[in-house]
This record gives sequence, C-alpha cells and structure tokens, in this order.
Amino acid sequence: MNHTLGLQKLIGAYEALYSLPHQEAITEEFIGQAENDSAIFAKYLLPSNKIAICATSIEHPIFSMMVRGQKTDKAYRYSTNPATGLELFIAGNRVVGIKTSGHWPNLNGLCELLLSEKVLADVSENALLKLVYTP
Repeated sequence: MNHTLGLQKLIGAYEALYSLPHQEAITEEFIGQAENDSAIFAKYLLPSNKIAICATSIEHPIFSMMVRGQKTDKAYRYSTNPATGLELFIAGNRVVGIKTSGHWPNLNGLCELLLSEKVLADVSENALLKLVYTP
C-alpha cells in the first residue's frame, strides 16, 4: 500500500470515529490490531462509570462498540446482503454491543443508545428492527 492511500484510509477511519455521538466521553484513543486488522480504538466513559470500547477498522468497513465486561441477554443479527451485517447485543433492556460490517445508516443512533445507556421500553424483535433500519 502506498503512503498516500494508507494515510487516506487512516484519516477516513478517524472521521468515522469522530462522527459518532458523545465525543466528550472519549477518555483514550489508540491504534492497534483487532482480528488481524489495523484499527483505531476509543475508550468511552459511560454515565454509570462503565467503559465502552469502540474499534473502527482502518482497512475495511468494520466497526464494533461494546460495554467492557458486560454479559448479554440477547443477540440479534441483521443483514441487507452478503457484504453487510450488524449484530446488536442487549442486556437489561439496553444496547450493550454493536458490531457491523458494511454501511448502516442508523449506526450513530445505535451508538447513542449504547453510550447514553438508555433503557429501551421494547426490546422485541420488531422494535429492534425499527431501530436498526430507521435512520
């Protein structure tokens, strides 16, 4: 990979990270490896003082945000085609994890739910479908 292309991908990954809500909650950022892929990591301090870790791939359209150490009650998988997928992890009627590949129009909205620790009134599959697919 030439240096210009590598720098463009790095800047693109940072732009994706900084388009997410609650930038003021970021306590640390670093570049590292996630599943054999270079990624930018951000550590968020949540209102409950729990930590959420976000990873944005530099090379591929892959993203994850998880509350550290949080066990999940349910996990849901969504896909629009073979190249895109989203996993949503729920615990105690809260979004506690998000993993995506490809573009998802409501990613910021889902991250807002995780970072604000909002309790969802309805975590049925139909209600979550609306959250996932409605920007």
